Amino acid sequence: MVLVLLWQFQATTRDFEYSEAHNIPRIQVIDGADVSEKAFEKYDYLGKGCKLINSEEFTGLTVEEAKEAITQKLEKMGVARRKANYHFREWIFARQRYWGEPVPIVYLEDGQIHVLDDDELPLILPELEDYKGKNGQAPLENATEWKQYEHNGLKGKRETSTMPGSAGSSWYYMRYIDPDNDKELCDPELLSIGFQLTFISVDQSMRLDILCIQEYGTDISTTRVYHQLRSHSRS
Repeated sequence: MVLVLLWQFQATTRDFEYSEAHNIPRIQVIDGADVSEKAFEKYDYLGKGCKLINSEEFTGLTVEEAKEAITQKLEKMGVARRKANYHFREWIFARQRYWGEPVPIVYLEDGQIHVLDDDELPLILPELEDYKGKNGQAPLENATEWKQYEHNGLKGKRETSTMPGSAGSSWYYMRYIDPDNDKELCDPELLSIGFQLTFISVDQSMRLDILCIQEYGTDISTTRVYHQLRSHSRS
């Protein structure tokens, strides 16, 4: 029964469809929806006081209470121990394709990395005759003149990877606050007021990607990040 409980905690539409296709019976262990009709997703019952059913001594406990009770029982039985696991989520920001925000980074001849100043922005994608990458390299490697950098005595080579789609999608919604502003992304005073976002993405992995880049790239509590957003919005 414990295994059934843990499976229910992770139930998804994919699990539901698989059991339907292969005629696998489903024992409902969390009250609040009819699992004979559709999947009972985590966001439908977590934190909503839904209680366990068909779960022996755990029947009547809320999901949160049951998790703790099950953990304690397994520990007392000596078959499990409580442990927090942290997973490193690898996320590669660079994309080897043409369409995307160009990265305002230059690799200087002396090995240093130069971040473009505000007066060098917006950094515009160059027009190319050939948009295909060659030998595993990004298409912007074909922009022989564009990728060579020389400014204020600094010489180097531009980053030729572009940003992923999640980079732009993590902040463009801020533009709705001040859509007619032709000087900056939006008025920082308007940003400081704050607003609520509603995520409609069902894919939890995609939702996590967006949340991570939001936290990383749109922390409007610092002037530096605000200037980065302002500059990128012009490109």
